Amino acid sequence: MFIYISKPGSVFNLAWMIVGSVWEFESDDCYDEFYNDWALTLAILITMYTSVGLVCCLLCCCICVGLMSS
Repeated sequence: MFIYISKPGSVFNLAWMIVGSVWEFESDDCYDEFYNDWALTLAILITMYTSVGLVCCLLCCCICVGLMSS
């Protein structure tokens, strides 16, 4: 059951991260008027991009180690 819920949720999170990135860097009013929300959104985006990068790096390392041990 979790697998069927997890995949659409992951796609939604990726799409939401992209939309949030565009909104974050296109909006000039939010920095001036809602700085706390802007800073929170920036922190969440940094965390998301860092975790995506870390997963990709670990995946590449696992593939390389698997290829070397074969």
